[in-house]
Amino acid sequence: MSVVYFVRVGEEGPVKIGVATNLKQRLSGLQISHPEKLVVIRVIVGNHEVEKWLHDYFSKDKIRGEWFSYNMEMMTIEPPSFGSTQKKKKTKSIHKHRAGRAAYEKKIGIHSYSKETLTNIRRKGNEAFVEKWKSEEFRKLHSERIKAGIRERKLEKEQTQQNIDFFGFQ
Repeated sequence: MSVVYFVRVGEEGPVKIGVATNLKQRLSGLQISHPEKLVVIRVIVGNHEVEKWLHDYFSKDKIRGEWFSYNMEMMTIEPPSFGSTQKKKKTKSIHKHRAGRAAYEKKIGIHSYSKETLTNIRRKGNEAFVEKWKSEEFRKLHSERIKAGIRERKLEKEQTQQNIDFFGFQ
């Protein structure tokens, strides 16, 4: 789960409105590049759509990028809920999952192939690859890498829950 955060530079400085899944890690990264102390002034459970809506809402206060002049309304504004229709939300979730899985598989150097893809590869005369993909050793390696990805996503989810517990919101 991701959160939208409002971070202020000192007590008088500008405010960054951003989104993160691991807020502690994100704040640590931001603090490195700032000589003044960064202070979290507000955290909202939300995603990139909520962040974009807030950026548009506070556009009159925009300094540059995701940095805005402080506006007291930042402490009370409640963004609308996004993805209220179940079908739209489910479709987006599926596309996000597919994109994430493809990126993960590219990162670790494997690809999953459907029957249709294997049939197309076979038609192009690459029987050796199809046989390699069907081999037990290859499938075992593929399975282990997928399980590693699942463990990685589970760890990210646990870190997000720790953020929620640490900052005391639901």
